[in-house]
Amino acid sequence: MIKFAVGYNRRGIDETVTKTQKNEDNSSTQQALMHREQCFKVVAGAIKSVSEGAIVDLKSPEVAILVEVLPISGVPIGSSVAGVSVLPAELFSAKPRLCVKALVSDTKAKKK
Repeated sequence: MIKFAVGYNRRGIDETVTKTQKNEDNSSTQQALMHREQCFKVVAGAIKSVSEGAIVDLKSPEVAILVEVLPISGVPIGSSVAGVSVLPAELFSAKPRLCVKALVSDTKAKKK
């Protein structure tokens, strides 16, 4: 049985959408971005199809799946591009929220 958590981030998307809407007269042609809940359902379904006994555990997951929706130059507005990372427990912390641990220590902070 695998315990997993899913993180979701829309990096820079809101700024791109706002800028595009200002430049276009008809913003109705723009597709809606994937909603957070829909993303969670898709990822959870994929994990459960690989491992039948997989369960969501937000307090002590063994694996974290991080999804970042990114604006990419040259990709049509309204198209979603996402980066997906699957990280073992050693590379992330789940408290107070799901985030990637620093791979190297901050030497400047140690000197102070």
